[in-house]
Amino acid sequence: MTLPMRSWCFLLLALVLSPASAQTIWGTKARAGQPPDLSQPPTLLFHYDPWTEAHAIVDTVRLNGIEIDMDGLAYTPAQGLVGFEHGTGGSRMIVLDTGTAVAQPLGPWLAGLEVCGACWDHGNDLLALDRNTDALLRIRGSDGTLMSSVPLTLNGAPFSLTSGDLDLLAGQFYIHEYYKRYLLDTASGMMTTVFLETQVDTTDVLGNCQSNQYPPGIGGIAATPLVDIHTYIAVDGNCEDDLYRYEVVSPVSGVEVVNDVSPGFNSGNMDLATEVAGLSTAIPSGGPHRGSFRVYWIEDAGLLVEGLEGPLEGELVILDMEGRQLYRKRANGASRMTIALGLRAGLYVVAFGPSAPQPVRFVVP
Repeated sequence: MTLPMRSWCFLLLALVLSPASAQTIWGTKARAGQPPDLSQPPTLLFHYDPWTEAHAIVDTVRLNGIEIDMDGLAYTPAQGLVGFEHGTGGSRMIVLDTGTAVAQPLGPWLAGLEVCGACWDHGNDLLALDRNTDALLRIRGSDGTLMSSVPLTLNGAPFSLTSGDLDLLAGQFYIHEYYKRYLLDTASGMMTTVFLETQVDTTDVLGNCQSNQYPPGIGGIAATPLVDIHTYIAVDGNCEDDLYRYEVVSPVSGVEVVNDVSPGFNSGNMDLATEVAGLSTAIPSGGPHRGSFRVYWIEDAGLLVEGLEGPLEGELVILDMEGRQLYRKRANGASRMTIALGLRAGLYVVAFGPSAPQPVRFVVP
């Protein structure tokens, strides 16, 4: 049976939004340090599924068999899960095995820097926050070297960064530090306050937290584009280490989704990063013997669709997350297609069909 194009579009959208579409949020938690150090080994690696809310600790992070202190967790299509080890000489980029929590060094020591948050810039590199210089860093994703540093500012004045994290949320970059969320201009480092959390956490029962309750003190955030592009998950380091779901543009308090995701010791550095299967990665197109394709969004140019193992065949369809068809064109055996489209910020879907409804998702920042 051949499905009409409209029916196929909704079938494709259902496939994209199905819980079968893998999405894992990875997290790290280091032990609280002794002043002036905010953190010390060990660091735990854990994971959380925003569809089912299942979560588990993988293991203690080790490099060359030694427990380390780390922060600045990020996930990139090229390297997988990465982070930044903290040492006396600064910070250096590491790659983490998500099955064992074993780390390997990827970059050199960045002298004098203490990376406390990081994310993929949806290109080739990482954006990171440095609490020692109160700056936004751009770090080369392939080798962990420093590309640029821009001072963070708020209301025209230098901003003093204590902790926090950043990510691409609903097409824009944000920083969430403790009780506040800021919109971030990545070119200038300028921050704009958009939200202040005032609702205290009434579920904490450890130590003095029953008598002295606080709002969630956020140390790490992670986008959830396959659940809802307008929400994100955040980890709270005050007392118990709870996970919260926040709305990106709505100034409403977070909703606790997991109580004490990693018990065992008081937290120091904490961070989160989202792994999304299919986001700017190769996905089969066509039948079992077809090649695969990769999708890139290029600012001021549009969409680039590139065949990796052969020519592109079938009809290329672009949908938004409401299931609306935005573009349709037959590939006719081209090795790559450049499509000039004026798309608003958000999450979109590309597929070849109707015989091969296997989607690739891409974000327009």
